[in-house]
Amino acid sequence: MKSVEVVNGVFAFNERDEVLLVKGPKFVEWVIPGGHVEHGETLQRAVERELLEEVGVRAKPVFFGVGEALKKKINGKERHFVFLDYACRLKSPKLRLQASELNEALWIPWKKALKLKEVSQSVRSALPAAFKALKVKKNG
Repeated sequence: MKSVEVVNGVFAFNERDEVLLVKGPKFVEWVIPGGHVEHGETLQRAVERELLEEVGVRAKPVFFGVGEALKKKINGKERHFVFLDYACRLKSPKLRLQASELNEALWIPWKKALKLKEVSQSVRSALPAAFKALKVKKNG
C-alpha cells in the first residue's frame, strides 16, 4: 500500500512583499522551499531545517495551514502529499541554494506569482493565506 507523504513548505517573503520561489530537477513548476518531515523530528524543526538546507537561511516560520495534492506526478510516479504550510519574512534574503535539490530561485511580487501558470497550483492557492498570516502576525 502506498503511503501519504507529510511535507512542509515555507512561503518566504522579503521586505518588498516578494515571495521566494524555487525550481529543481524534481519539479517542472515553481514551488516554495520545503520537504519531508523526518522520523522523530518536530514539525517546527523540520521546516527550519528545510529552509536552512535548501536556501541557506535561518528563520522561525509560523504555521498557517494545511493543504494536499492527490495523484501528484513527480519523476513519473504518482504521489499523495499533505502540505504543512508556513510563512516567514526574511530581512536579509541572501540565498545559498542546495545544488542537489535546487537550481533556480526567483523573488517575485506575490500578486504577480498568482497569475503565473508556471507556479504550482498548490502554491498559488495558499499564497494569499501565507501573506495574510504574516500581516496578522505583524499587527497582532
